[in-house]
Amino acid sequence: MGCSTCKKSNETTINEEELDTVKLLPDNLYDLTFLLKIVAFLVIVVAIPLIILVLVVQLFLTLFLPKKLPAASKKFKNFFMGIFTKYAEFKVKRTLKKRERQFEKTTNYVNEEIEEVEIYDNEDKK
Repeated sequence: MGCSTCKKSNETTINEEELDTVKLLPDNLYDLTFLLKIVAFLVIVVAIPLIILVLVVQLFLTLFLPKKLPAASKKFKNFFMGIFTKYAEFKVKRTLKKRERQFEKTTNYVNEEIEEVEIYDNEDKK
């Protein structure tokens, strides 16, 4: 049922080619595929030697300096934890400075509408 104009508009909007294909990515993304391939290649070229270097150093420490391995791994861990804590402190300080700049012109935190509201306790007193 329905009017003839609705039936005609429904018939014209459905195309059989569109029913067979599903676009997972937009058309304008295909222009960047070459650039993405280059970036992925460069990341792999940089990451693989770093991983090999870390494994060789770990193997050297394990085979030739087994007594110093716990101390070296502890220093290594503390080094990276220090970097992470310094970054976290920096981020907190930056957020605090941002909030101070945002609220430096605000001198009064009292809202007149809220002052008129009364709060009652629902505790039953016996």
